[in-house]
Amino acid sequence: MSALPDNLRTEILTFDLHHRWFLILFRHLEENVQAERWGFADWACEKVGRYLQVHNGCEEHSMQRFQYDRVDEHKRAHQHFVRRWAGISDDTAKRRLELRDVADFRQSLVEHIGRDDQRYSDYFERSGWLLQANNVLWRDGLALMP
Repeated sequence: MSALPDNLRTEILTFDLHHRWFLILFRHLEENVQAERWGFADWACEKVGRYLQVHNGCEEHSMQRFQYDRVDEHKRAHQHFVRRWAGISDDTAKRRLELRDVADFRQSLVEHIGRDDQRYSDYFERSGWLLQANNVLWRDGLALMP
């Protein structure tokens, strides 16, 4: 998997890099859980959790700055993902993580990106702020990687 699928691209480069890293980390987590390499699974799980925090903050910062009208709805979705991930993280630490739980979470996140993130991407495009949003994220130094 060398590129982000078209249906998941927002054209906001920082977010697209985050989305790509999510997919890599999920694959790493699933492979290590399947092989029962729990140390590596713990690492991947912690990175996904950290990525959720950084990514959500970046998106919400950008949405607020450009007055996206669905920012509160988007924040609630982010909070839901963070709560769900806390359960997966707990299961990983207890060595009882089920691969289907990771796959379900990943699928929910992919659907969120393909639906909800595309809405703000369309908003930025329609408003003419896509280039400015990219420039603001780079200039403000919001994290590419936690």
